Amino acid sequence: MLTLYSDKLFQLHSDTSELTPQFHANAFLNTDESVPLGVTEDPNAFWASMRVKWTVGRLDANHDSDYPYFSPLQPADSYHIVQGFNGEFSHSGPSRYALDFAAPIGTPVLAAREGIVIDMKEDGTKGGPTPDFAQYANYVAILHTDGTTGEYYHLKHEGVAVTLGQTVQRGQLIGYTGNTGFSSLPHLHFGIYVAKYHGKYVSVPFSFADTSINPPH
Repeated sequence: MLTLYSDKLFQLHSDTSELTPQFHANAFLNTDESVPLGVTEDPNAFWASMRVKWTVGRLDANHDSDYPYFSPLQPADSYHIVQGFNGEFSHSGPSRYALDFAAPIGTPVLAAREGIVIDMKEDGTKGGPTPDFAQYANYVAILHTDGTTGEYYHLKHEGVAVTLGQTVQRGQLIGYTGNTGFSSLPHLHFGIYVAKYHGKYVSVPFSFADTSINPPH
């Protein structure tokens, strides 16, 4: 049996009976769950290959557009939005409905909504104004009850204050701002995302409980 392991919250088990099978495995997996993908035709074959794409979140997400999100930086009126929805610098395509808040490195980042930490990275040390720096971004992704994820990017090196699988409450400390990844100044990138097939995702419009900081939709 061929088993694919992940060092995060997922474990995929894969056996296939076709030479070049194509399929979708749509499942939300916890640490002790697996999803069967097929049966091996010849376990003694000389070689085999497989490509797996996955996206953080749930494909069955149904965003609660009326949810009043908590501002991840407090007090909210002390931090300015430097790039809003449809921002020309980088807020297009999947990140169309994301916000960038300018903030000094080390500013506490709070959960905008309660949920479970399903992805994170904090070992990045580089940042710069071009897309090739994106791989170095530190971040936290939190799964919400409606299947969406709240994602917090550009955190500082070793600036994550939560662990994978941890349940967090609205307003709870989850990390500290930085300038890692595709970033030209210290700031927090925040958005609400919905998972799609083939490793893709899209952002969705959202509103804050504090209406003074709501961007135009």
